[in-house]
Amino acid sequence: MTTSQSTLSPEIRRPLVRKSVWIACAVMLVLGLGTTAAIRMATVDRGDPELAAYQAKAKPIVQAHNGLAAKWNEFVPRFNAVDEADVVTSVAVYEDGTLLTKNLVRDSQATMSQWRKLVPPAAAAESHALALRALELTQDGYIAYEDYFASAIVFSGITAYGPTDPNLAVTGNAKLREAAELWRQAQDAAASR
Repeated sequence: MTTSQSTLSPEIRRPLVRKSVWIACAVMLVLGLGTTAAIRMATVDRGDPELAAYQAKAKPIVQAHNGLAAKWNEFVPRFNAVDEADVVTSVAVYEDGTLLTKNLVRDSQATMSQWRKLVPPAAAAESHALALRALELTQDGYIAYEDYFASAIVFSGITAYGPTDPNLAVTGNAKLREAAELWRQAQDAAASR
């Protein structure tokens, strides 16, 4: 299995209601999670049967997280490509963003719940805890974006659109950046044991 780096796509500046908002992709395959971060955390010492059992239990949780990050990352370019002058399309994209983030928040909660139930061996405890915090921050980012999209739709009334609080998108970006850093720390903790 290979380990990929966690990445954030380049942020794109978009003017919205005379303000600028930076929108970025979520942590894609958070620390290369789908068979990487948690799996790497578990496979640094492949000869340990306790770690192997942990790996087997972590893999589907990691894959579920990767699926969520991929859904967000597929949406972001669509949002960023929207023509500001095309109100109908803009409102539709904001509505799609609201629905997507609502589902991401719900599904990421289920992923975190599964991760919390997973008991790591002592050798993986630090990296496991860092990964949980990264999952929480990723969800916090989705929540901020959910609020951002929903506030824009409420404000819009279908005839015009604009976020009531563009700082929500900034908050979402900050949470995703912090999550990316925690994934790097989790990987480092796993590699150093």
